[in-house]
Amino acid sequence: MIDSLWLKIKVKPIASENLGVRSMALYAETPDVRILFDLGVSLGLRFRLLPHPIEYRRLYESREELRVYVEKAEVVTASHYHFDHITPTSPTLRGLEAV
Repeated sequence: MIDSLWLKIKVKPIASENLGVRSMALYAETPDVRILFDLGVSLGLRFRLLPHPIEYRRLYESREELRVYVEKAEVVTASHYHFDHITPTSPTLRGLEAV
């Protein structure tokens, strides 16, 4: 039988390969804590090609969505330091200033 606690855990993928960016940003909410895992989002060459304009749009959308979830989270983690797991701030990169 499944413990009822598992039924109360909410998980939301925010940014990942299948959502159009190189990342694995994930938000999880339990009755006790709200956690944001790996708040980075990035793009890069794929098959020696620059990212498609749709991927750039998803990059900006994902960063905006991360802004919302970083405010909701009580705990923010970074599994390791690659730009797809933690994005450094830079005033030259749109959408990063407040994350």
